[in-house]
Amino acid sequence: MKLLLLLSIVILFNSCVENSQESLIGKQFSDHKRIAALEDFEKVSDTTFYINQEIEKEYSLLNLKKANTDLIVYSLINSDPNEKRSYTILDTLMINSKKSEKITIGYCEFNLRNQSAGNIIALVETIDNKKMFNQSIKAAWSANSQTEKIEHINNLKNIQCLNAWYDGESETITYDELED
Repeated sequence: MKLLLLLSIVILFNSCVENSQESLIGKQFSDHKRIAALEDFEKVSDTTFYINQEIEKEYSLLNLKKANTDLIVYSLINSDPNEKRSYTILDTLMINSKKSEKITIGYCEFNLRNQSAGNIIALVETIDNKKMFNQSIKAAWSANSQTEKIEHINNLKNIQCLNAWYDGESETITYDELED
């Protein structure tokens, strides 16, 4: 009986989260604080990326945080003739993390030796900021420009992440540290 009650609560919570996220899809903004559902979130970072170096479509990944919850907002960037940017929300991803885990966007690729698209989101455990590369990737997602959705990446073994919090003395990336 307890299991049935717990399962019902989990299903109800998931449906509420999905509904609140879906209500964001299609909304336009120039400042996330002007959307009621996002006003309590603080901006952590944002990144812009293009796919295949084509500037036809420009995308944004905005990392917002409130307590232990990170909200990733995947948007299409719109520019008007006055060059003022606005964003149309395509998809969202909510991630609950532990204190030792951080979100990194734009620092991970399937092969760091190649040019980065900047569309991979990863949950990493930061243990040592003296290392140039994160060693522990807990989960990863890709902002897919074809489907305009955030998609979970199942196989993490081929993903490599630069340590965004690296505080070593070298400013040069030594690719010899990458595993082949």
